[in-house]
Amino acid sequence: MQKSETKVLEYLDALEELIEHDLRVPPFRRYALFVNVEEVFSITNNIRLALPKEMREAQRVVTEGSNMIQTAENRATRIVEEAQREAERLRQEAAEMAERITTQEEVTRHATIKARQILQEADDTARETRRAADEYAQQGLKALNEHLTRVLTTIQKGRDRWEQQK
Repeated sequence: MQKSETKVLEYLDALEELIEHDLRVPPFRRYALFVNVEEVFSITNNIRLALPKEMREAQRVVTEGSNMIQTAENRATRIVEEAQREAERLRQEAAEMAERITTQEEVTRHATIKARQILQEADDTARETRRAADEYAQQGLKALNEHLTRVLTTIQKGRDRWEQQK
């Protein structure tokens, strides 16, 4: 057994000892007792400190991963919203342009063609931006998944080592 694992077991024994020998409250001897809260907190803090560093590292990685996912989702949302705003602006611009050019038939026909081109470009830009945002989010999630897989493998190896040393 490693030193940290031995310490955890010692602290758990101390906690059990504290509970077994503190004052029990009649008639609820089985369910209620007085304990020294400071001693209990001291022991639980010592347990946390004695946990293997892999467990603390795993918790840090999980928190980091959650933050990475949230950041990726926020960025993807902003990119999609920007694309939608730009597409709407381009649509509005095209609509305004088409509205202004109404005097001559040729000019009107030309404006309509140009407006359709602008709308198509806006739709293409929005579609490409959405695709890029999805790809960015997918890459971030894939990287996070690979990182978490490595961490879980490390944790499992630590647990296996701990089990072998028992």
